[in-house]
Amino acid sequence: MKNFFLLIVLFINLSLNAQCWKSVSSGDDFCVAITTDGRLYAWGHNDTGQLGIGSVEDKRAPAQVGADSDWDAVSAGSGFVVALKTNGTIWVWGRNDFGLGGGSGTTSTIPLQVGTDTDWRFVSAGGAHSLAIKSNGTLWAWGRNTFGQLGNGTFTNSNVPVQVGTDTNWKTATIGTFHSLALKTDNTLWSWGYNFWGQLGQGTSGFGTELSVPTQITGIGTNQWKYISTGGIHSLAISQDGSLWVWGNNQTNALGLNDAELYKARPTKINEATDWKMVVGGRNHTLAIKENNTLWGWGENAYGQLGDGSVLNKVVPVQISATTNWTSFDGGEKHSAFLNGGAVLTSGSNAFGQLGIATTANHNTPQTVSCPALGIKDHAKMPFVIYPNPVTEILHLQNSKNIEIDAIQIVDLTGKILIKNSENVSSINVQQLQHGMYLLQIYSGEEKFEFKFVKS
Repeated sequence: MKNFFLLIVLFINLSLNAQCWKSVSSGDDFCVAITTDGRLYAWGHNDTGQLGIGSVEDKRAPAQVGADSDWDAVSAGSGFVVALKTNGTIWVWGRNDFGLGGGSGTTSTIPLQVGTDTDWRFVSAGGAHSLAIKSNGTLWAWGRNTFGQLGNGTFTNSNVPVQVGTDTNWKTATIGTFHSLALKTDNTLWSWGYNFWGQLGQGTSGFGTELSVPTQITGIGTNQWKYISTGGIHSLAISQDGSLWVWGNNQTNALGLNDAELYKARPTKINEATDWKMVVGGRNHTLAIKENNTLWGWGENAYGQLGDGSVLNKVVPVQISATTNWTSFDGGEKHSAFLNGGAVLTSGSNAFGQLGIATTANHNTPQTVSCPALGIKDHAKMPFVIYPNPVTEILHLQNSKNIEIDAIQIVDLTGKILIKNSENVSSINVQQLQHGMYLLQIYSGEEKFEFKFVKS
């Protein structure tokens, strides 16, 4: 009965909140996300400027990164972020102790462009290094290279992108704390970097087994891979037949094999299921989605980062929710972020506000992150401004051009009128509204202005 109740609460929570998010990425103790209209938001820990908001102040709720609305993809690393715009440019911000990619050694609290190229199509951030792929299929890397994780045959850090070999058929890439994995268009899988726990999947482990150039993972099938991911020090991949393979560190059961071995140096099939669709690794836990869009998790769960309603580690995959609309996810150090349709939900540690729910309380079930305002018209051209948004008690209306108002009303997303006022007012009490998204409609003559707002 308890689990059923939690599912009902989750369903109601999703239903009452706007579906405004396009993607989400988790750093070690912060999150970044892009809205469906191309704006970028961040929340959580901000000690190295990783939120990109021009300060080092932590944020417990989404704060907008600049004012641009042309963000296409974003990847959060350990104290820094790499993002891609729709014009093919790369931008970075946050810690810069090993090379942020912008050519300087200074930490940046606002987005800094990497070079001037406009042909980037993919980015990924890790422990202290980044990978990117250009439209011509070439692979590039920058940042820390102590263990050869840049893949350019050296162990020298780089603050600007350096090309990884000369191949032009790289498809996607993923980064752990100190190692890298990449998939080519021919579905072959390659690894390089740190390998103490066998996370490269080459059958070796321990000091001295690092690889400074991409090396193909063989022995399972030459061209059989379709999805890859990395945790902090473990690796994950889904083969063409839908089976899930794991390797690397297993001390917290992040591999989900339910055995006593501390690591696996070769890809090992997790079970006999052949319906795995997506997988992602957190620092010491793993999340996955099946073809029926159900959500599963295993590994470390001391802070509730699996979102299954407990704080117990899981040694095998357990289903997190009975809902079947999960579309994406990402794991941080001790928290997770999920995308359900267009809603972002988070669970786990919240010491720095990394759950984005305006508190610092931990949660072991997914909590919905409120949407920022998504205006129906271009707010910059409108004579009205509403604030705060989200709102808890009083919604204020600023009429900057003193336009004559005939009527003001608030409706739900079905069009039902909940509050109506025929007077020219500057504030509206919305305490009686349930949590969720609503429309504020302003009528002036034959004109109608609309704003979306969230009641929190």
